[in-house]
Amino acid sequence: MPRPKELWHHLPTQALAIVRQMDWLRGLRAAVALSAPLVLGDVLGIPNLGWAGLGGAGRI
Repeated sequence: MPRPKELWHHLPTQALAIVRQMDWLRGLRAAVALSAPLVLGDVLGIPNLGWAGLGGAGRI
């Protein structure tokens, strides 16, 4: 079993591998789908558009 100090040495490599496996375009679409109705509702003064944002993020 490796010592804890050796495990910390490989942590940046493992984190970089996880970041490379993420689907960044899907995450960006979900962020836009969630934030657009929230911002629009805040600008227009409609408080319930947050539910629309959550529904849009669920479809992605």
